[in-house]
Amino acid sequence: MLENELQKEDLTEKELAILDREYNMLKKDLNIAYLLCVFTGLFGIHKFYLGKIGMGVAYFFTGGLLLIGLLYDLVTLPQQVYEYNSQLEYDIIQRILRFRQRRDKPSQE
Repeated sequence: MLENELQKEDLTEKELAILDREYNMLKKDLNIAYLLCVFTGLFGIHKFYLGKIGMGVAYFFTGGLLLIGLLYDLVTLPQQVYEYNSQLEYDIIQRILRFRQRRDKPSQE
């Protein structure tokens, strides 16, 4: 995501280290997503893994949306993982920037 790259330029070295640590701890792995999709896709476990709880429930009760959704996911899973990880990185950056704002805000005494 270009927006993430632009915002990362404004982070200090310490903030970048925090971002890197949190991102690496929470990011989703494409190989794991594929394994979950192939072996438990009918139950939507790969959707739960990617934080799509509603779709996971739908897959669980419809057998991967009658297999059509499962086949679609096999093709689009790299993009789904990329979007999840990009959003994760964006959210972490926003948290860091909000913390910086509160920290640097002059107290009103």
